[in-house]
Amino acid sequence: MSDQKPGSPQPPENQKDEDAIALAQGLFDLARNGGTRMLRPLLEAGVPVDIRTSDGDSLLMLATKHARLETVRLLLEKGANPNLANDQLRTPLMSAAMANQLEVLELLLEAGADPRAADTDGASALDLAQAHGATEAGQRLAARLTG
Repeated sequence: MSDQKPGSPQPPENQKDEDAIALAQGLFDLARNGGTRMLRPLLEAGVPVDIRTSDGDSLLMLATKHARLETVRLLLEKGANPNLANDQLRTPLMSAAMANQLEVLELLLEAGADPRAADTDGASALDLAQAHGATEAGQRLAARLTG
């Protein structure tokens, strides 16, 4: 047993733990790299769609951060939570807004992403879009919030 506080990553205690970590790392890489074809059967076999990194980034957040539209679409189809925030309380919608990823932004909104959610600094997706010069994303979010 470790002296680390609950919820913090701990070193693997045996080979099975190391294998599980390697599998998780592979899943995270598939999300980052747009490995939609390889990710689909794994999700269909029961891999949790909302598995997260030690920083709290979900597969959906990783796919969004790396502009992997088809992977985002697959993860949402498989039930990924569009409002699952990471350790900084950033959501995939915030990531899409900052990067002006309009198609991803629309997919997330259609899936129920909350445009009013705020990160640890109190910034919403609209605030972050404006701060990063993502004009079109800012306009779409503003229209969604007022409409």
